Amino acid sequence: MIRAAVIALTLSLIAVSAWACQGCGCKGGPGFRGPNGRCVGWSDLDRVCGSPPETRCSHEGLPKIEEPAAQACGDRGGPGYRARDGHCVAAKVLDRLCGTPPETRCVNETK
Repeated sequence: MIRAAVIALTLSLIAVSAWACQGCGCKGGPGFRGPNGRCVGWSDLDRVCGSPPETRCSHEGLPKIEEPAAQACGDRGGPGYRARDGHCVAAKVLDRLCGTPPETRCVNETK
């Protein structure tokens, strides 16, 4: 009885996960379908699709969102302070390099 319930639950989870993930790229791949009709993996993308990949493959994944180039410290999630040597300061060494408050020895670039 319990074994049948476990099998039924497993099959239902497989069916739900298969239904939720459709098309190339839904499991983390690049999202391109090759000329042979199969999804192309990251390792074969350049060889099968060319550069840019749209040359020989069709894109099925989510639309590409170009991330703007991060210029200031803090643009990628750091605390946003630049040390005197010109490098961005990581959160774990902020107090040691910049002091308290950090503006005493570092420049705040998040303002």
